[in-house]
Amino acid sequence: MEFSFLFPLPAKIELNISEGENIKEGDILGYYPLEKKFSLNLAQGLGLSPQKAGQALSISLGNSVKKDDLLAEKKSFFGQGAKVFSPVEGRVFSFDQETGVLIIILNAKKVAVKAPISGKIEKIEKGGLIIKTEGTIFPLSWAKGKIVFGRIKKYSGSLADLSINDRGKILLSKEIINLSLIKKSEALKIKGLISTQKSDDFPTFLTLAQLKNSDDEERIISQENQKAVLDPKNKVLGIVNF
Repeated sequence: MEFSFLFPLPAKIELNISEGENIKEGDILGYYPLEKKFSLNLAQGLGLSPQKAGQALSISLGNSVKKDDLLAEKKSFFGQGAKVFSPVEGRVFSFDQETGVLIIILNAKKVAVKAPISGKIEKIEKGGLIIKTEGTIFPLSWAKGKIVFGRIKKYSGSLADLSINDRGKILLSKEIINLSLIKKSEALKIKGLISTQKSDDFPTFLTLAQLKNSDDEERIISQENQKAVLDPKNKVLGIVNF
């Protein structure tokens, strides 16, 4: 059967796809700028208090700077004193009067956003893409976290059986999800955990869920290693047929 889901997009993304277009898993949907902050302690570099370091600024907030541009200068009765030059290229973001730290936003690198699964772009919304695909839907009685995509794996019940090879997967467990399993999964960067039993609501960045129908467990296991969508908002697990 067909089902749709919302694929969230980062802010300021430039899409290169349109509504109605068919996509394959791994296709590049667009690019977004990845901004990084660079901290520079001007007070320390000038040998001044944070307040006086602010008065010594040679640039204004919002200005673009290149490497080796003058950022601040300490002046004295004897002429010029210490100077601080920009070690990076970017945009002046902020100055903290309490710490004397100047923040520069580095020139952003473009990062590709890839399609998580194959399907069709139904609609482009402000918050993301509505993607329609084909597969099998399994209802959830409880779920928390963000929507995630990964291949289904049956959890054996032994933490020792989990390894770095399980990174990005969604685990299906017959047992109650416990704290030990959550911590091991976090360390391995597993995407989500699903159980046939109600589990405690542990604080975690993982997506957690419980199957509504325990009889669905065998049907899901029969599709192990298939790509899946774990959607807490709509309380469904969708296993993709592509």
